[in-house]
Amino acid sequence: MEDRYVVDEAYIAREYEIPTSRVGLMEDKLAKLNRKADKLGCPRGIAEVISEPFIKELYLDESLRPTKIEYVRVSVTGEAPKLAGWSFLGYIDKDKLVYGEHITDEERERQGECDYCNQSRPRTHTYVVSHEGGERKVVGSTCMKDFLGGLDPKSMVSWLTIFRTFVASFTDEEYRDDGSSEVSDLSEALSLAWKVIRVHGWMSGSEAWNSQGVSTSQRVRSLTDSSLALMGFEAEWNVTKDANNLPDSDPQLVADAIEWAKAGKDSDNNYLNNIGIIAENGYITKRSMGMAVSILSSYEREIEKRIREEARRKASEESSHVGEVGKREVFDNVQLTGVQHLESQFGTSVLHRFLMDDTNQVVWFGSKELDVEVGDMFSIKATVKKHGEFNTVPQTTVNRVVKV
Repeated sequence: MEDRYVVDEAYIAREYEIPTSRVGLMEDKLAKLNRKADKLGCPRGIAEVISEPFIKELYLDESLRPTKIEYVRVSVTGEAPKLAGWSFLGYIDKDKLVYGEHITDEERERQGECDYCNQSRPRTHTYVVSHEGGERKVVGSTCMKDFLGGLDPKSMVSWLTIFRTFVASFTDEEYRDDGSSEVSDLSEALSLAWKVIRVHGWMSGSEAWNSQGVSTSQRVRSLTDSSLALMGFEAEWNVTKDANNLPDSDPQLVADAIEWAKAGKDSDNNYLNNIGIIAENGYITKRSMGMAVSILSSYEREIEKRIREEARRKASEESSHVGEVGKREVFDNVQLTGVQHLESQFGTSVLHRFLMDDTNQVVWFGSKELDVEVGDMFSIKATVKKHGEFNTVPQTTVNRVVKV
């Protein structure tokens, strides 16, 4: 695992590349480490993500094809305590072993000396401090308190050991990817999701949880992971395709959905911003699978919304009021478009929706249902009650309706 040293006046300052799936592990370890730092009265360590996710191709097994894994770069820093411009850099033990990132060979050879009291004698630990002006000193443990405001040097040694262990852990096996950072091409995943939705319908994660069903993203994930499951699904897909006369795929819909999602990046809406980032990246991980798959269903709902709005706009432009308010008239070319039974404290009323001359909307709230079928064309005699609007579309309300 790659790491890079950064030269500055701190215990340790390094950068690592780790799979995104291991960022949570890093944060958990750091939280434990900083609880110890608080008990020792030492500065807290810092570990943070400093890059956007990026892809690395790794050969994880004997396969000739590399696996694409999502990584991020993280910065790991342990800041030195300071007093009057002096910073603690590390120490040298009695065997001249160095514990610190920036201690020189010359300072290591001065183990046992002290530039503060000018005495040289056998010491278990000799410390190295640096001034912000550039001056460096080797100091004995007794004198170190003058540089660190009374902080026990033994606590500093304990803290440095703990922090070095934390940093060293970034090369351990536990920071290898567990598979959840493996990435898939977004277009391919959405093309598969398109088929899954046609076969099983759309089901969100929350709907699956409430109904104990299988979400669309779960189905896509399982088909991505198992070639055997994919073969079984293809048989289901062929039946659905033939029964509904569907094409093999809809690449244009997938491409349009991705472009629509990209437009949401940097939106104040968290969902739109998230899918915008995924669309911009062009790949998904198992972790982002659910949100990524939802791009397709969200875009299809957006299309349906646009169609409804366009139909409403057209109806608003073409529809007009009919009859004269208060007058009882005969209306021809009437088509029943819908019937709805409404319950209230006064009983049941029946809402009839009519379309007159193919464009004008008419409604009637009656106590009984007309003896006609939805879609039938006929004539009615009715009294115009009012001229109003519904969803910006002109609408005529009538009463005392009879078929003639």
